[in-house]
Amino acid sequence: MKNIRFLSILLTLCMLLAMVACSNDETPETPSTETPTTEAPTTEAPDDDDDPDDTTSGTTENGGSDTPTLKYTWATQGGDGTAADPLIINQNNFVDFYNYYLKGGFEAFVDADEHFKLGSDIVVNEGNAKDWATTNPTTVFNAPMNSLVGTFDGAGHTISGLCIKTQNKYCAIFDSIGENATLKNLRVVNSYFNARGSDNGYWNTGTFAGRMDKNSTIENCYSNAFLDSTGIGFSGEAFFGGIVGRIHREGCKITSCVFAGEINAISARAGGIVGGISTGTFAWVEIKNCLNLGKVTGYSAGGIIGYDQTFGSSISKVINTVNLSKDIIRRQNDKPGNDIIGTNSFYQGTIPIDTYVITDVRPGPTAENGGIVFIGDSATNPGLVDPEDNNTAYTLRKMTLSQFLALGGTADAPAGWNFKEGCVPCPIAGLEISIAPYLTAWGITLN
Repeated sequence: MKNIRFLSILLTLCMLLAMVACSNDETPETPSTETPTTEAPTTEAPDDDDDPDDTTSGTTENGGSDTPTLKYTWATQGGDGTAADPLIINQNNFVDFYNYYLKGGFEAFVDADEHFKLGSDIVVNEGNAKDWATTNPTTVFNAPMNSLVGTFDGAGHTISGLCIKTQNKYCAIFDSIGENATLKNLRVVNSYFNARGSDNGYWNTGTFAGRMDKNSTIENCYSNAFLDSTGIGFSGEAFFGGIVGRIHREGCKITSCVFAGEINAISARAGGIVGGISTGTFAWVEIKNCLNLGKVTGYSAGGIIGYDQTFGSSISKVINTVNLSKDIIRRQNDKPGNDIIGTNSFYQGTIPIDTYVITDVRPGPTAENGGIVFIGDSATNPGLVDPEDNNTAYTLRKMTLSQFLALGGTADAPAGWNFKEGCVPCPIAGLEISIAPYLTAWGITLN
């Protein structure tokens, strides 16, 4: 009996142990008593850069960050503005770029180290630019852009169809090329610039800039634009230049530039390359390896410079800078304008000149002269002047066009110029201008 009771107790204990084991296998795990961790969205530190030029939106509609942040609203191609990664301007954003920096209430160029570069050719308007004197194309800018600081590189690309009609006293792509700034490798074609106004003062009109400031540079630039004036009562302080209106400060350089357009500045000083130089006393300026093929009409007119007021600056230079335009028209006395400088303010010899004079493009009034007018008039000796008669500051190599063309490939060719058969000699590498239309206009048959 005792054995039976013992077995019964043992069986009961086994059953209880089996039930406990089953219960442990089926009961779900009890949550930890620690506070559960909830993964919150990452929040980046706020941008401390309060520069209003910067755009920090850079987000998608869903709040993501797939779109890259743009440094400027127009800079849709990215770039950080360094020389290695310049801000790119192309067909899609050029108008936005121009309007962003439009002079008169818009943003200024503020970073002297900023680099801009064209990424493509740009067509602003279709049609014939000369027609825009009386009718407007689709896109017309009413002012230049602000003064350029930094570096603008056209990279050999072309801007065509640009139309600027302004009452601003600066009429050009840029108001000015600022101190230590550089504009280079840009070509402007089929474009129209019109300066409109009625009061006196300094008016500065050019293709690329109205004015150049201290130590600024323009190099390897080409224009065949039409520069026009309407209703401006100039008082003699107005300058129209195919490349730049006026050189304003010392240390400026214009190198390897070509103008092949037209200047109609009835009441202003006008020059194929520079409208005027007024830098003050003993200020260094260099105009080198430039070519004028354009028609220049002005109150005083020169193939290269309209007006020189450098106050006897003996360190300014014009080197290998050639006028090949037949049409230099001086409205002051209805006489042909001068090949190089339209008017000197004080006396001849303010700028030493070392260049070529092509005698059969603009034949002189006398056989002895061997070419039209070379430099400019002085206040004490007005009229048509051959400076070789009375000044040793000039080195003028007179020759016919055939002789000039024959310099190609020789040691006597101007350094930096490119000579190619059938083309006008040119100081811009890769720019080929057919000589045939010019030969017809000049009435010249090559030997």
